[in-house]
This record gives sequence, C-alpha cells and structure tokens, in this order.
Amino acid sequence: MVVSYPRSGQLRYSCIRQAVDYGKPLCQTLAGPCLEALVAEQIFQAVEPAALELSFAAAAEWERQREEADRAWRLRLERARQDVDRAERQYQRVEPENRLVARTLERQLEERLRALHELEEAYARAQDQQPCALTAAEREEITALSANLPALWHAAATRPEDRQEIARLLLRRVVVKVSTESQRAEVCLVWAGDRQTIHTLLRPVARYEQLDEFDVLMERIGHLRREGLSSKEIAERLNAEGFRPPRRRQTFNAAGVRQMFTRRGRSGRWPKAEVTLEENEWWIADLAAELAIPVGTLYTWVRKRWVQARRLPGAKGHVIVWADPDEVNRLQRLQDVPRYRRRCRGTAELKMPRTREDQTTQSL
Repeated sequence: MVVSYPRSGQLRYSCIRQAVDYGKPLCQTLAGPCLEALVAEQIFQAVEPAALELSFAAAAEWERQREEADRAWRLRLERARQDVDRAERQYQRVEPENRLVARTLERQLEERLRALHELEEAYARAQDQQPCALTAAEREEITALSANLPALWHAAATRPEDRQEIARLLLRRVVVKVSTESQRAEVCLVWAGDRQTIHTLLRPVARYEQLDEFDVLMERIGHLRREGLSSKEIAERLNAEGFRPPRRRQTFNAAGVRQMFTRRGRSGRWPKAEVTLEENEWWIADLAAELAIPVGTLYTWVRKRWVQARRLPGAKGHVIVWADPDEVNRLQRLQDVPRYRRRCRGTAELKMPRTREDQTTQSL
C-alpha cells in the first residue's frame, strides 16, 4: 500500500497497483492516523519494562538452548574428525602391494573428509545466522530508553523519520486487510523474530451502513423519535450513550440526525411505514443499497435527471425513485463507467432514463 496525502495534513494508505497497471477498481484504502496510532500503542507495549523483562528472560532461555545446540554441533564435529583420523590411519597401514584394499580405504577416507567439510560449512552457516547476545550494559540502556519512549515518540522535535526508524527496529512488516462493508480492518504485525500478533482496527468510514452498530443505531433513533424527542435531543442522547457517526465527526448533531431520517425516509412527518410505494418505486437509500453506490451519488443522478424520481408533497428531502428491472440494469452499467468518461457522447444513452407510463405523480 502506498502513502498519499489527499488533503493537507491527512495521511492515507491505498492499494492502487491493480488500478494503475490494469485499470481495475481500487483494492482497498485506509485512513493513516488510526493505523499509526495502533502500531505506536503496540510498540509501547512491546518495550514496557515488564515486557522487556519477559523478553530478556526469553532471550536467556534462548541463549541456553543455543548453547545446547552448539554443544551438539561440536560433538558431531568431533565424531566426524575421529572418523577421518581412523580412516587415515587404516589407509596409512595398508601394504602397498594390496592395491584393492588400498583403493577401498582411500575412497573411504575421501568420503569421511567430504562429510567433515560439509559439516563444518553447515556449522559455520548456523553460527552466522545466530544474532549476537546482549551485554549487561546494553540491557540497562534498553530498559532506560523504554521508560522514555512514549514521551520521545510524541515530542514535537521527533521527526517522522525517527519514528519510522524505531518501528523498523521492532517490526518487519504490517499487513492490513480492510472490510469495505464495515468499519473493521484486520491488522497483522510481524515482529522481528517472525512473531505475529493480530489486531482489529476500527477505521473511519463514509457511510452509516458501514457502522457495525448501524441497525442498533437506527432502531434507537426510531425509538427516541417515537418518544417525541427533537433532533437535537436525540443527538445529545446518542452521544451520551456512546454512539458515534461515520467520517471524521466525533459526535452527533441535530443536522446529522435529520439527515439520517431524510435519507432513510423516516422523518417525523413522513414515517416510512405510512407511505405506500407504487410499482417499481424505491426509497432512494434502498435503491442505492441495491446498486451498491453511495446515497449521495444517487441524489446527484436525480438532480441531473438521469433517474426518474418524485418528491413527497410538503416533505423536503423525501425522494422516491422509479426504476424497473431495465432501469436498474441501466444504472448499474452507468455506475461501471468511470466518472471521467460519463461526459463522453458514448454514454448519453446510459444517462437517459425511461419514461414512466404512469406520470400522475409529481416528478423532480
């Protein structure tokens, strides 16, 4: 995933390789601050004094196991050298006129020498792959730094490059898998030494439908509206109960609550259950879900008259869209056309809605 800054000061990670090379849809994207906060928190936990003591104890146990493995290597080498010495003595003692025995012992000596050479090379490789053990002074220095790391990490003088260097000392890579239909992302941290930890990240999302608690939220809003609370009072109650909206807002407000009712066809004056839809008519949010597009995109198509729609009398913002199966298919094909190509003449047919046979309702 590559780093981008779509707006000043905003960090974002995006997987764009398939889109750039092959023109396929964007794979996945994730707001950077939430991921970096998770990684920083895990780094702090990894270098806490208590965690370091466990790491030092594990390192001591690993050192003991390494010494045992090294002792086993040395015993194998000693046995191999003894085999070479024995084969060499046997070869030296053979009578010169006994050529058949001499050739057999010579071949046996060469095999023992080859086996000893291969074993020595394998032992050297094993030694090179072993990391160096920490000295007592190095352990004390690491323990002292761990207590100051959070303050150093968040200090104004600390550069992003410094944080990256610290992270790379502890982490080999960070693997992210984003669920496009929810606010959750799975994060796998691969630490130095190949230890892996799995974490679940709650990321900012664009649509209410992506919230994990969306159904509970809508049920709660409907219950509060039936109690007679105003939009402002509902927003205050939702904030007090711990609900959070999508995008970058941290709290609900009255306008956001009214917008949710408008887009879902659930305002106080026009409850959805009291409106009878005609044949092939949709609430705009339901058709957007059917097409798997944002509600705002469908509203834009309505304003551009790319979709047949009508507004409920006296209900500002309450839009009902007409789309039979052929129209749904046309809108799906229109969605597949990239935005920059929708202005081309070749897409004019896709932007032309069919005429309804029944035009008795007020159209937009």
